[in-house]
Amino acid sequence: MLAPQLHPWTALLVHDDRLVSISWVREVMHGLHSVSVSYSNDSVQIGVRLGTRPGFWGKPGYVVLRMIIEHTVVRLREPLRGRRIDVMAAAGRP
Repeated sequence: MLAPQLHPWTALLVHDDRLVSISWVREVMHGLHSVSVSYSNDSVQIGVRLGTRPGFWGKPGYVVLRMIIEHTVVRLREPLRGRRIDVMAAAGRP
């Protein structure tokens, strides 16, 4: 995936203390690049990076009206232990 950027996820399902599923809506020209997790004493932040699929890269003028609901399962390195789960924001954003 090209030019990955953070994209907010919209739904969360906690399976157990170390396993969660997150879901988001994306345009057909984007795909999952990576997932980042950051831990603090009171929260776990999860960020989803989407990039542009190579077949759409550099082709201006495409209007794609199809949206896809996608999800992934994230195995946490540290247990939740009562911490809240937040959407990871891009640098400089609240």
